[in-house]
Parts: sequence; C-alpha cells; structure tokens
Amino acid sequence: AFEFVDFVVSFDEDTPQEILEKIRPEVLVKGSQYELENIIGADIVQEVYRAPMVDGVSTTSLIGR
Repeated sequence: AFEFVDFVVSFDEDTPQEILEKIRPEVLVKGSQYELENIIGADIVQEVYRAPMVDGVSTTSLIGR
C-alpha cells in the first residue's frame, strides 16, 4: 500500500530493539504521538521521522485490510 516502503518487519518481542540492532535500518518512522527520547531504536538509525497522526488512518487498520 506504500510505494516508498522498502521492507516491513514484524516482531513478537515487547520492543523492536533486538531486530533493529540486527538489521540496522537507515530510517525509522513512528507516529508523532511518540517523543523522540521514547522511540526505541532512535539511537541506532541515521534518521527518525515522526509522522503526523491522521484521524481515521492507522497502521492497525491497514494491517486489518
């Protein structure tokens, strides 16, 4: 659904820390509700983007489709 996304990884752990350390992505995108200092993996990646929240649109609903 997103042409600009190269790869999506799911994980069963409580946080993505372990998988982020393994794959070392260049960019991490989280919702703007997260403060930078609370984003797991922000210290591993080159860039962190906080995407604005849009009412009625969520990754949860996208996965559900």
